[in-house]
Amino acid sequence: MGSNETGTSTVNNCVALGPKVNNTGVSFTGRVVGYPSNDGTLYNNYARYNMEFNESGIIYPGNTNYGAENTHGANVKEYFHDDGEDEDAIDGYYDIGFWTGTMGWDFGKIWEMGEDSLPVFQDWINAGSGK
Repeated sequence: MGSNETGTSTVNNCVALGPKVNNTGVSFTGRVVGYPSNDGTLYNNYARYNMEFNESGIIYPGNTNYGAENTHGANVKEYFHDDGEDEDAIDGYYDIGFWTGTMGWDFGKIWEMGEDSLPVFQDWINAGSGK
C-alpha cells in the first residue's frame, strides 16, 4: 500500500502477504501502509506474521505500530493450527474462514479461493476458464 499522508483517506480490510518490506530511503515504511496521516483511518488490516520489516537496515519484529488499526497491521499466520512463533497472530490466511469472518470478504459474488488457497477475483478465474 502506498502513503496515507494527506487528507482523510481510509485503508481497511487489507492483507499484506509478501515476505519482506524494505525501506528505500523514505521517512516511514509500514507493512500495510506507509507514512500514516493523523487524519487518516486504518482499521481491520493484517500482514503476514513472519514478514520481515527493514527500516534503515534494521529488521524490527517488535515495532510498536502493530495492530489492525496501525501501519503494520495485525499479524496473521498461514494456517489455522500453525505453531508459529507469534502467539498473538490471527490464524489462517489459507483458511476461507479468515477471509469471510475476520475480513468480511464476499465469496458469493466477488471472491473464490484460488488453486494456491488464496483469494482471487471470480472474474479472473472465469476469464481464464472461458466461462
